[in-house]
This record gives sequence, C-alpha cells and structure tokens, in this order.
Amino acid sequence: MENKVSIKSELEYYKQKMDERFSRTESVLHANKGEVNKVENREDILLDDTVEQVITKMAEGNIGALSVLTRILDVYGMDTILRLNEMNIRGAQVWVGFKDHCNQDLDLFAEELRKRSAFLVKVINEESGSAHLASQYRKSLSGILMDR
Repeated sequence: MENKVSIKSELEYYKQKMDERFSRTESVLHANKGEVNKVENREDILLDDTVEQVITKMAEGNIGALSVLTRILDVYGMDTILRLNEMNIRGAQVWVGFKDHCNQDLDLFAEELRKRSAFLVKVINEESGSAHLASQYRKSLSGILMDR
C-alpha cells in the first residue's frame, strides 16, 4: 500500500512540474506570436458595436487606457484599436504598454503594435500579470467573505 501512495505522489509531483513547464512555454508562445497572455471574461467586440462601445470595452474601466485609446483613435484610427484587440491587449495592459514600454510616446506605441513587437508583449505580460492575479484574488476573496 505504501508503494502505491509513493508512486501516486510521485506522479502528482511530475504532473505539477509538467503543468508549470507548459505554463511557461505557453507564455513564450504567446510572446512569439505577438499576443498577450489570455485574460478571462473579456467582453467580445461585435460588428455592430459603436466606436464608443468598442473604446469602452477596450478600456475595461481603466482611465489611463481610456486616455490612450482616445488618442490612438484620433491620430491613427480604428485599425490600431482593433490591432490591440487582436493582440489581446486591453485595460491596464494598454496603459502598461504605453507608459512602461513606450515611455508615453504614442508614435512608438503605434509602431510597436504595427510590428506586433514581442518585447512589448513581454513587458505587458510581466508588468500586468501580477496585478491581474492580485485583482482576481481580491475578487474571489470578497466573494468568500460575502458568502459568510
């Protein structure tokens, strides 16, 4: 019986290690194809959405992102906004890419988006990943507390 338990725990250990490797590999693959790590529960942009609805969905309530998105819309048009969506960059990720990677240079940000810059994606994934996880943790914790 003890032998079965040790084999089972060994298998669980290796499964965990493989999951960790897969997770790291998946991040690298996203970076290589110019796409930010997937964030769950994002509203889809629909063909019949107005420009205002698209910008609102893309900003995800982040005022910095809203500011950047409206500037992009004024200077570069909707194509660049939709490129952000294709790369899965929304909300705080827009602000991180613009502020931290491009030092608030709108022309540089638009160029990085046009090139689908792997480095831009890497910066966004590193900078916004922990903030997003903390946000999800707070949401789940508040749900637990509300249930009591």
